[in-house]
Amino acid sequence: MHDADALVNQANGMIGDRPEEALALYGRAVRLDPRNERGYCGMVTAFKCLKNVDELVECAKRLNQAFPDKAYTHGVFGRILEMARMREQALACYDRMLELVPGDVAALFRKGLLLASLGRKDEAQRCLEAIEGEDDDPAFAEIDRITTEKDSAALNASTIHLEPGEVELLRVLDIGRT
Repeated sequence: MHDADALVNQANGMIGDRPEEALALYGRAVRLDPRNERGYCGMVTAFKCLKNVDELVECAKRLNQAFPDKAYTHGVFGRILEMARMREQALACYDRMLELVPGDVAALFRKGLLLASLGRKDEAQRCLEAIEGEDDDPAFAEIDRITTEKDSAALNASTIHLEPGEVELLRVLDIGRT
């Protein structure tokens, strides 16, 4: 096993309890192997656990720059930019995801919610309606469940992470087959 991978595995075992120590190990892994995706993703997770938004944004940017042709890195960066209230930059990330993977459900979903939160309802509706055509996608079933769920604990257990108010946006836009 590559030394960087061993460091990432060790860090993964402590991320929940000791995020500072895990962050140091992820950093060492990335210095040993600058193409170690798992190391970058671990660093993003650690900064998120530590609630260090500035470093989180910078780390996600580095992940995105290191792997520019991977759609998920644009999704990670977009979501973090949203958290940092850098919404226009987040939209650009979701657009890049859609260039790399046309029709990507996660990109359409996040972009649609973001556009709705910016008051761009028509554009949001088009993004979210594009998801409705993806009947066989498991994310669509999850969106349907979210829009009909009444129990907030069940919503928190969703595999699609939503911020407060985003569920209501889906309901107002009447997204889902409810």
